[in-house]
Amino acid sequence: MKKPYLVSVSLLLVAMMVLPVLLSGCSKPTQRTTSTQPTSTVNPTTSFVMHNFLSELQQKSFLKARFFGVMTFSFSGTAFTYPTEFTVASVPIVWMALIFDGKLEETGAGEDVTDQIHGSISQDGQWITDMYFSRRITYINNNTGIFYQVTLHNVPLGGLDTTQTPGSAIADREGDVQKYITQIDYQNGPLVNGQINATTTYMSTDWKNMKTGMIPVLKLTFETQPSEILGPTIPQAGMGMGR
Repeated sequence: MKKPYLVSVSLLLVAMMVLPVLLSGCSKPTQRTTSTQPTSTVNPTTSFVMHNFLSELQQKSFLKARFFGVMTFSFSGTAFTYPTEFTVASVPIVWMALIFDGKLEETGAGEDVTDQIHGSISQDGQWITDMYFSRRITYINNNTGIFYQVTLHNVPLGGLDTTQTPGSAIADREGDVQKYITQIDYQNGPLVNGQINATTTYMSTDWKNMKTGMIPVLKLTFETQPSEILGPTIPQAGMGMGR
C-alpha cells in the first residue's frame, strides 16, 4: 500500500529558464534512507483550547511548517511571479528548556534532502518568540541544488487543536502573516564546490493578495506523531523542481 508523502514547490528550470509551480503528490520511496538528529486570522475550521500549556507543548516531539504565498523571483535579472509554498515535513525536535531544535535528512534515489528547524517559545507556551525552518535539496544527477529558509518572530499559538488525537499545538494564520515573517531566503542553481551558485533568488511576496487560493498562509504544527514524512519528488525535466 502506498504511503502519502509531502511534495512542496520550488522553481522549474527548463532549457535557459524555469518557472516555479505549486505541486503536491503521492509516491512511494525506493531504496531511500532517512536519518534524524536534534540539532491575521486563525483558521475558523480549527477548534482550540486556550490555556497555559507549556508542559503540554514540550511533550510534542515533531514540528512541521508551511508558508504559502504569491511570490516573485529573479532569474538572471528577470522577475517571475507564481504561487509558491515553502514547507518542511514533520521534523523530530528536542527541547532544551524553552528552545526546540531538529533536523531530518533523507538520502538516495538521485537527491538528498535536509529539513531543519530551530526556535524558542514564551514561558507560557503561547508564543513562538523566534524560529526558522529550512530545506536544502541536492540533485545528484545534474549537480544542482535548492535552498530556502523562512525566519519568524512572535507567532501566537492558537492552543491545542482538539480535532486531532492526540491534540496538536498549532499556529494557523492566513491573510495578515507578514508581521510574523522577518526574512525569506531562496536559492536555486548549479552546485560549485558543494555550494549553490544561485541563478534564481527570492524577491518579494504579495502580502495583500486576498484572492481565493492566493491568500498568504502560515501554519506551524507541533505533533506527538509525525503526520508527514520525506519522500521522493515527482520526476522532472531540466534542472528540476523542488518539493
